[in-house]
Amino acid sequence: MRVLLTSLGQKLLGDKTMPIDVRHWAVEGTAYLSVNPEMKERIVKEPGALDSLFELTKTDDKPLLYGITSVMANLSRFRKRLTEEEEQMQKIREFAKEAVNKVLLVLRNDGFSK
Repeated sequence: MRVLLTSLGQKLLGDKTMPIDVRHWAVEGTAYLSVNPEMKERIVKEPGALDSLFELTKTDDKPLLYGITSVMANLSRFRKRLTEEEEQMQKIREFAKEAVNKVLLVLRNDGFSK
């Protein structure tokens, strides 16, 4: 479904005959989809997708420019791959946080936190 939406959005972005409000929604949809790593790659590899976005920056429409900026920010952001050791540390942190939250919940329910 996301692949279909991405393709449709890219077609709408590049179609200069489309009303600006339709292109605005295409930019917003692309901004939403560009958070997903798979979609990022698809958007970047799509011929003319970035050209269409840059072409739309020649407007004074602030919400449209914000959407385009969001797409560019999402496309340029990356998640650092954790080493195996860092992944283990992350799991330990999450486990510890859960354990502390459970203890606090028990203490609150028993009336110790008055």
